[in-house]
Amino acid sequence: MTEPLQPFPLGAVRIGDASVFARARTELLHLARAYPVDRLLAVFRRNAGLDTRGALPPGNWEDFGHPNEDAWGEHDYPGREHAQTANLLRGHYAGHFLSMLAMAAAGEDDPALRAKVDEMVAGLAEVQAALAATGRYSHYGFLAAYGEWQFSRLEDFAPYGEIWAPYYTCHKLMAGLLDAYELAGNRQALGLAVSMGRWLHGRLSRLEPERRQRMWSLYIAGEFGGMNEVMARLSAAADEPRFLETARFFDQDLLLDAGASRTDVLTDMHANQHLPQLIGYVDEFELTGERRYLDAASGLWDQIVPGRTYAHGGTGESELWGPPGTVAGDVGHRNAETCASYNLLKLARRLFAHTRDPRYTAYYERTVLNHVLGSRRAVRSDTSPEVTYMFPVHPGALREYDNVGTCCGGTGLENHVKYQDTVFLAAPDGLYANLPVDADLDWSEAGLRVSQRSGFPLGESVTLRFTGSGDGAERTVRLRVPAWAAGEPELRLNGERLPAPAAGSTPRSPAPGRTATNSP
Repeated sequence: MTEPLQPFPLGAVRIGDASVFARARTELLHLARAYPVDRLLAVFRRNAGLDTRGALPPGNWEDFGHPNEDAWGEHDYPGREHAQTANLLRGHYAGHFLSMLAMAAAGEDDPALRAKVDEMVAGLAEVQAALAATGRYSHYGFLAAYGEWQFSRLEDFAPYGEIWAPYYTCHKLMAGLLDAYELAGNRQALGLAVSMGRWLHGRLSRLEPERRQRMWSLYIAGEFGGMNEVMARLSAAADEPRFLETARFFDQDLLLDAGASRTDVLTDMHANQHLPQLIGYVDEFELTGERRYLDAASGLWDQIVPGRTYAHGGTGESELWGPPGTVAGDVGHRNAETCASYNLLKLARRLFAHTRDPRYTAYYERTVLNHVLGSRRAVRSDTSPEVTYMFPVHPGALREYDNVGTCCGGTGLENHVKYQDTVFLAAPDGLYANLPVDADLDWSEAGLRVSQRSGFPLGESVTLRFTGSGDGAERTVRLRVPAWAAGEPELRLNGERLPAPAAGSTPRSPAPGRTATNSP
């Protein structure tokens, strides 16, 4: 296969201040700066017996446990009939918030946001050390806002209700730590993630494969988010091969086989329980070279898009997939969980990087505008992401915003500080301009700055302006012409009309200081 396209650093691309996406970005950056770290750490500190500094947790799903709940270890849980528990997903929202802070710090090159990342990581390190000092847990790397008992109960197939997706929460926390390391340069975060990875490997390596397969098939209780993705990332970041083995512990044979063979098995499955692991399969493909991982991800994508997607790009009714090709008949009052679109966008970006198939960027453009941007209420808040959980499509539907502490509140924190991440991608021989979004790119490798203006979604042309001295190398710029563009495309260089290249061919980049315009 050809070498995959690569993302530019978040700080190398800037969404234009007049862009339709700018307001949502600005409001989430405000929240990132205003929200106290102590509130995010409160549930962790309470669980570890540390001073919460008078801080209240965010609330909703992200709240303190039951007053009678204990931070039970893997063997001292007294059983469901004796244990009073609450808010068993706590800690997940803090992981998303850490990811948001890291993305915002990188995108804005903001020392204050970077310092906030450091503060949160240092607080989590204090919690991990306090938990280890109790000697109560199976490994010093254990880090959570609840006891280890949820993980051991899952190994005995406890249902949703007794436990609540412990590996899902683990993924959010580890993803936040890896983002803090990769995007904000916090090495302490990598150390915490490595310790967690060693604890995880110890827990899962002692289980027979059949037990793991049954665990992952349990509705919500076995939901693990993108644990395969984060462990594959950690394997590369820490140069620790056994973490790739840990990633493969989360392989779900049913989905891998169905995706690779293009056998549809998705009806009545929980959509967002399984979408994140498809992203992880792309990571596993990149690290192992095993084609079945990429085939599974793309094969399952084809079972979702377009046959199970609504017009705004969302998928699922009441969080479940309906039968293929009958999406109009699957419209209820709880359509399109916003988390699912968050993960479909990440998957589309990764699949496009490997295949260069424009249908993935077409989906991306439609969904990032209509679902993700539409999921954010146009208000400023010091306390809430003000985003949707469901984005319903039934007649008379109203969007319900806020969602502090929920899964979609968590992904919603991230959605609006990374609009720039797919506008441009780098190829070995040049540049892909994927989305007609007002944005500026510092293309340092080429010695150029690229300014793209379109007025999207209302403009009638896309203009790319190249400035800088350049490095003397010839590069190719590939500009996507959306399928919705009317008429034949028209290409102009410094105002002079040129023959428009046929589909699949691409013009060479203009010299620095020159402008290329494409009009539908």
